[in-house]
Amino acid sequence: MRKSPFRRHPLPGLVLDLVKKAVLIPCSVLSLGLGLSLGMILVPPYSVPAIAAEPLYMGAKFCRTCHSSADSDRYHRWLESRHAKTFEVLSGADRTDPGCLSCHTTGYDQPVSEKSTRKDLRGVQCEACHGPGSEYKSMRVMKDPRLARENGLWDVTREVCLRCHR
Repeated sequence: MRKSPFRRHPLPGLVLDLVKKAVLIPCSVLSLGLGLSLGMILVPPYSVPAIAAEPLYMGAKFCRTCHSSADSDRYHRWLESRHAKTFEVLSGADRTDPGCLSCHTTGYDQPVSEKSTRKDLRGVQCEACHGPGSEYKSMRVMKDPRLARENGLWDVTREVCLRCHR
C-alpha cells in the first residue's frame, strides 16, 4: 500500500481539515455586471474580518475610553447634558415611534457594530454629531485630525444640528 504524499507535511492535512469544515456558497459574477456563473466558492470556517459596506455606530461607551481623562472629561460632561437624556423624555408610544427615535437616539435605522446594541445608542451621543465611529475610533486615527476626518469623523456644522433642531 502506497502512503499518501499529504502525510509528509502537516500543511496539506490542515488544508483538508479546513475544507471539511468549510461551507460552499453559490457565487456568480452577476454582481460584477458580467452575468457569468462561477458555480461555488469555498468559505473557510474561521472568522474573516468583514468589511463594512458603511461605517457602523459604536456608542458613547467607546468614546469614553479616551474622552474621560482628567484634562478632557468630555464624556462625563456629556452624561450630564440634555443631549444624553433625550431618550428619557420620551414616554409610551414615543419610545417606538421612528419619528421620535430618529432624533432621540443615535444612529437610528443605521448599521450598528456587533459590539453594541440599540439600547447602547439611546440619547444623542457623540456619533449623532460626529458620525458613526467604527472607522475613526482608534487612538492612532483620533490623534491625527486629518486622518480622523478621512476615516469618517464629521465636523459639527449647522447642517448636522438642523437634522433634529428644525
